[in-house]
Amino acid sequence: MITSIIPIVFGGLIFYVLFKFKGASKAPIDKNALTKKFKPFDIKIFVSFLVLLPLNTIIFTYLLTQLSSFGYTNKPETEFLIRPDAGTWFGIALSFSMGTSLALLILIIKKIKHEEEGQYWQYYNLKYGFNAALLVKYLTMVITIFATVFCVSQLNSFVRFNSNSISINKPFETSERSYSLKDISEITYYLKTVAPNGNIIDKPHYSIEFSDGFQWRTNDDFRTPNAKDVEIINWLINKTGLKLEEIEIDKN
Repeated sequence: MITSIIPIVFGGLIFYVLFKFKGASKAPIDKNALTKKFKPFDIKIFVSFLVLLPLNTIIFTYLLTQLSSFGYTNKPETEFLIRPDAGTWFGIALSFSMGTSLALLILIIKKIKHEEEGQYWQYYNLKYGFNAALLVKYLTMVITIFATVFCVSQLNSFVRFNSNSISINKPFETSERSYSLKDISEITYYLKTVAPNGNIIDKPHYSIEFSDGFQWRTNDDFRTPNAKDVEIINWLINKTGLKLEEIEIDKN
């Protein structure tokens, strides 16, 4: 979808700014002189980052949530539509915010310090005792790539319940799965699930199994089950005539 182009272009812009960033000057200079010259400015930059990071995260969470709905609303044949929730977008927004905040600060430092930009980053490295500027550059590049790829995958993911069919497009899948309601073989309610560390935790959720063995769960892909799920499942039971099975632990 065209919405996928937006995070790719935006991530590319962040990546470009970071790629052009050259870091610290290599000219020899006295550490005490650098500290005296740049410490007050460095404090202002740090405070600016602390302000920009949460501010950009809030903005990006809102924008991504709105972008997620674009192209999926106002379709009369759709009974229910499940899209990534705000919690998913918050995690992606936080990653984008880090890249954006650092890219903005790099540009601000370049604009304010001009020829002294390299000296400031030299002070930055001396403050931490290693090439911290280079670490920040490449770490932020990796985070930006992750955020862009994950954002695109989530923008393209959905579960759509139509009057006689279900369409499922999971993250990182290239095409959607389409099923008739007649293809549903089982609807199950689980009270608990097995956590990645092997512990059994309380996490009520539903599972819809199809005739080809594929299962979709209401907690798939980092989704948090909510009250809307009950309405969807009751609608499916009424449409299919299937009985809701209840099992204590989801072991899959």
